[in-house]
Amino acid sequence: MAPSASTSKVARSIALRMKAVQMKRCRKTVSEPPITSPNRKPTTPKKAAARLIEANKATSPRRSPRKHKATQSSKDVSSRRRMAPPKAVNSKVAVAAKKSSSGRKSAKSKSSEDSDDDDNITGGLRLLKRGMVSMNKITRRLIRGKKLKVNSNADGEPIGKAAKEMQSYIGVLARTKIPISINDWRNVPLDEKDKIWNSIQDAYVVPKEWKKLVITSAGHKWREFKSKLTNWYIIPYLDSPELLKFPPDDYRSIEVDEWNTFVADRTSEQFQVLREKQKIKRKENKYPHRLSRKGYANFQEELVSIRLTIYLQYICYSFRFT
Repeated sequence: MAPSASTSKVARSIALRMKAVQMKRCRKTVSEPPITSPNRKPTTPKKAAARLIEANKATSPRRSPRKHKATQSSKDVSSRRRMAPPKAVNSKVAVAAKKSSSGRKSAKSKSSEDSDDDDNITGGLRLLKRGMVSMNKITRRLIRGKKLKVNSNADGEPIGKAAKEMQSYIGVLARTKIPISINDWRNVPLDEKDKIWNSIQDAYVVPKEWKKLVITSAGHKWREFKSKLTNWYIIPYLDSPELLKFPPDDYRSIEVDEWNTFVADRTSEQFQVLREKQKIKRKENKYPHRLSRKGYANFQEELVSIRLTIYLQYICYSFRFT
């Protein structure tokens, strides 16, 4: 059982009394003896105080070894605190070592991924740094069964962040679902166009009235993709036909047969004549479209928000000085 508060107080008072008695005995032993001989000079108060201090040191109880160890440990802790900068350096070295180890692990993982991707290499040209845009986050969202709602403005045009993402996804669908061997968008079967619209409906909450808008956007992006392939992967390498045997490694969704027919069409004389005519028409366009996937509807919304912020700043400024 634990001692009560009254017994602990009694024990403490007894210990204090015993300590006081010991102090009195020490003072009696150290007290100055009477002067017996006439030749002895009396001591000064300073010397008497020094003798008292020496006697108290001699009679004072020594510290237990545990307390002594504790003091040593505290000194060690203080010395360690003073030596903090070398520890910081060591921590930096440890962090660098961890980073290097993590970098090695990531390099190993990347090498394993590259080894896995080696099976899907087409053997053609590779010019892009980041590779083809695949929009994997939308596929993960489809697995979870989630859809994003696309907002519209007063004219019924899609606006907002979801609308921009939808435009990118339309481009991915146009590149992967429509073959590049078809000459014109009007020759694309209706079933292929319906697949694009169904995929958009699975990923986003959109009204049915936007079907024509989505399909026309897919047609524009499909033609831009074909022109990019022509200008980047075919025209600069006309003198080295061995590099055009296989589809580019950046776009591995293209099949070899489609690529061969596409290259044969783009390297023909008829296409070269048509290309020169279209280049002349393109130069006459003084105001090309440079808003990418944002579009004029989102740009208009940004202008409205900028005007509102400027108007509010003007009102605050006017009230501040009135």
